[in-house]
Amino acid sequence: RSKLLWASDNNLYWTSSGGGGVGSGSIVKYNFANSQFEIIHTSNWQNVNPGEYHGALNNPLFEASNGVLFGASYQGGSSSGTGSMFKINKDGTGYLTIFQPASGFADEGFRPMGGFVEYNGYVYSACTQEEMENQNSGTFYRIDINQNSSLLILDNFHTLDFEGTRPEGTFTESPNGRFYIT
Repeated sequence: RSKLLWASDNNLYWTSSGGGGVGSGSIVKYNFANSQFEIIHTSNWQNVNPGEYHGALNNPLFEASNGVLFGASYQGGSSSGTGSMFKINKDGTGYLTIFQPASGFADEGFRPMGGFVEYNGYVYSACTQEEMENQNSGTFYRIDINQNSSLLILDNFHTLDFEGTRPEGTFTESPNGRFYIT
């Protein structure tokens, strides 16, 4: 269910919504050098670590300028399954859950579903929900790509109100430096 990422190492990467041995999903690489599929990380969301990803839908991985892959999942995260944001190196090392959004917190956002874009040392993306499930809103947030902590508080730079709801698309940058998303 996740889109493919063609990374700088000339391999394909994606996140599966399930499977991977424990049923919570995997980050998979298709290695063109040896024509093999390689699971570089398996989520233990259901069994051991409720902070990890599960249920990747429209969440393509994103390679930042520092070579690190960033991702988000619609489900997983906290035990309530409201999503997670994570990063991982292309060789499968360094997996880190950056943030586990939870419902009930104003302007925080949960259920991430948009893709990422990078600008000035941050990756930007969106959550389809804001505080309450199905209240027709969402949030835009950014993550400092140089932050290396699972205690990162997202910089929620905008909460949707009347201008649109539930952003699910992937950001694109126009020639004039503005971001667009549906």
